[in-house]
Amino acid sequence: MRKCKSLMCAVLAALVMSGPAQAAIISLGQVVSPVVFDIANGALLGNFEDRYTFSVAPGHTFEFAAFASTGFSNRFGIDEFAGSLFAGENLLISVDAVRRTTPEGFPSDDLLFSPLALAAGDYSVVLTGDAFGAFEGITASYSGNLSFAPAAGNVSTPGTLVLLMAGLMGLVIAIKNRRTYPKRGSISNF
Repeated sequence: MRKCKSLMCAVLAALVMSGPAQAAIISLGQVVSPVVFDIANGALLGNFEDRYTFSVAPGHTFEFAAFASTGFSNRFGIDEFAGSLFAGENLLISVDAVRRTTPEGFPSDDLLFSPLALAAGDYSVVLTGDAFGAFEGITASYSGNLSFAPAAGNVSTPGTLVLLMAGLMGLVIAIKNRRTYPKRGSISNF
C-alpha cells in the first residue's frame, strides 16, 4: 500500500512538473478548390496536441503540403515538436521537426510535410510537442500553413485535347507556308 501511494505521488508530481496538457481542434472545413490555410498557436506551455481537421470534396484530388515553425528564439521552444497526417484514423505520414540555429545560437524547430496527393475523404493534421518558456510568463508558439494545390494529374481531358489540336494545326500551317512561299534571296525559275 505504501509503495502504491509513493508511486501515485511520483506520477502526480511528474504530471504537475511537465505542465498542463493542452489540446485544440480546429476545423478547416471542406476543400473544393486550391487554397492555403494559415495555422498558428501562440499560447503554448507544456504538452500540447493541436488537431486541424478538413475534408477533400468528392471528385477532387489535391497536392497537400504543410510547413510549421517555431521561428528563431532564445526565449521559448518546443521540445519533441512533431506532426502527423491522418486519413480518418489511419496514419499516412509522420514527421519530426528539424532544428536549425542562427549563428547567434537561436534555435528554430521546423516541420515540413512533403507534397502528397489526397483524394476525397476526411483528414487531420496533428501537431504535438512540449512547449516551454525560458522565463516566467513566456509562452511558446508556432506558425505555418497547410497548402492544397491542384494535383499533377488533374489536367482536364478536353483542355488537353484542345491544346493538342491547336499545336497540330500550327504545325500543319507552318509546313504549308514553307512549301507555298520560296525562301527570300533564292532565285526562282519563271
